[in-house]
Amino acid sequence: VSFLDPSDGNHKEYLRTLKKVHSKTKKGGTQYNFVWLDATQQTALAEAFGVGGESPRLVFLNARKGWLKNYIGTFTADAIWAYTKDSLLKGAGKVVDVSALPALVEEQNEDLFELDPEEEPEAKAEEKKKEAAKKKAQEKEKKAKEKAESSKKAKKDKKSKDKPEKTEKEEQQDDSKEQKEEPEAKAEDKDAEKEQANADKEDAGEKKKDDKKTKKKDEKKKKEDKKKEKEKEEDPKKK
Repeated sequence: VSFLDPSDGNHKEYLRTLKKVHSKTKKGGTQYNFVWLDATQQTALAEAFGVGGESPRLVFLNARKGWLKNYIGTFTADAIWAYTKDSLLKGAGKVVDVSALPALVEEQNEDLFELDPEEEPEAKAEEKKKEAAKKKAQEKEKKAKEKAESSKKAKKDKKSKDKPEKTEKEEQQDDSKEQKEEPEAKAEDKDAEKEQANADKEDAGEKKKDDKKTKKKDEKKKKEDKKKEKEKEEDPKKK
């Protein structure tokens, strides 16, 4: 459980740090679920955890066993990840009555704890991966074409130098040999095109995810606006 202050100039960076650790724990198969809360609104819970008045702070809570540990260290993805793999597993934590913990303040503004799609650590890593695959496919295709052209030119040069005049039978044999080599070059081109198609397909999938996330945020905002309008309509009635 992390307590962050949205007004802090480094808020977005802290959020990216936590999301990186969250992503690592998911891939590493560890059983940790990370959540981040507004330290300025969830003051009662922060006090109960012993981190009131400070941010960013991180607390590891085992609700089933009823204990918690306050993270002490630099607020970086590598440091926090190392802590979950080593120090967190050593020694007993502070005993806490989970049932007696204060309830969350429901008015927390979730938009302050969301990153734009292009700011998401996973999105950035995936984008770099796609760009690398696309570049590799283009380079492979370019090399295959250059190799085919170079081979063809070398053969022509050799023909003109060694045997300026060839019989009709020899010309037919050379043409037949070139036709056999052409499928290899075409196969390399096809592999490059396939890699390019896969990269384009992944781009389309990511765009679809981003569109869905944007749509979800828009729907949420509409609901909040509708709720506020309803509350305004009800106020005169109460009076």
